[in-house]
Amino acid sequence: MNIRIPWNLQPKAFYPYTSVVLDRIFTVHYKPHDEISQLEDELVKLFQQEVSPRVQRDNKIVFEFVDENRKSVFFGFYDWVFAIGFACSGAQF
Repeated sequence: MNIRIPWNLQPKAFYPYTSVVLDRIFTVHYKPHDEISQLEDELVKLFQQEVSPRVQRDNKIVFEFVDENRKSVFFGFYDWVFAIGFACSGAQF
């Protein structure tokens, strides 16, 4: 599985700690050090640069992107599950 972020998605917000993706359209289990785990590392670095230097990896985190129409899509990582969806629970920074 090769996951790439579409060019039209821009980082918007980071949801730390116990945040989860809702209205899911995709869910998959993953393992430490696999391709999805690497994606999580890349998103942490991207959001540290684009959103806040306080972004950090945790067991339940969500990244919010917006497209050119300002519609949000959420990428979430929690308990070795990766999900993509259209809503999120949790406080952002």
